[in-house]
Amino acid sequence: MTKEKALIMVKLDTPTEREAEWNNWDNTAHIPVRLAVPGFLSARRFTAMENIPQSFAIAGDPKYLTLYDLADTNVIKGELYGKLREKETALPSDSFEMIMEKLPKFSRGVYEQVYPEQGEYKPPSTRFVFLVGHEVPQNRQEEFSARYDTEHIPAVLCVPGFVTARRFIHAEREFPPRWSRIVKACY
Repeated sequence: MTKEKALIMVKLDTPTEREAEWNNWDNTAHIPVRLAVPGFLSARRFTAMENIPQSFAIAGDPKYLTLYDLADTNVIKGELYGKLREKETALPSDSFEMIMEKLPKFSRGVYEQVYPEQGEYKPPSTRFVFLVGHEVPQNRQEEFSARYDTEHIPAVLCVPGFVTARRFIHAEREFPPRWSRIVKACY
């Protein structure tokens, strides 16, 4: 069963010696072809901040993060995205498309939005994203969701600078997990 509103989260470190070239490619080639696929709603790229408190840092975490908002998970199971991926996998082995998934810190996850359940979402014009990931035992997910949705998120949104919040759960049945099951993103 496909839920509406989904997110692809990609983390990676670029090849150091080609970082500027990689960033140009990602911004002008890789992301635009995805946004041309119906159902890809937006894409935002971020770099990890330096000199943040250790309690907010993940040691060894990749430098780059890209968030793709999707209408639903059917977008990446659809024919148009399938054709795009087929075309990309036929590229030479030294192309960025082929190099990307072989990078040591590359990770990608597909997530279904669970909060808020309704309403339109438009990515805010902010330069920052605050991500939190949790592993929640199966027998505690309902309790966790109730507390997060009714207490935690409203409290976070009272903190100056936090402008919106969403919560996602990894679509692990359709897209095998590669990292955190539940992710809450506050922009």
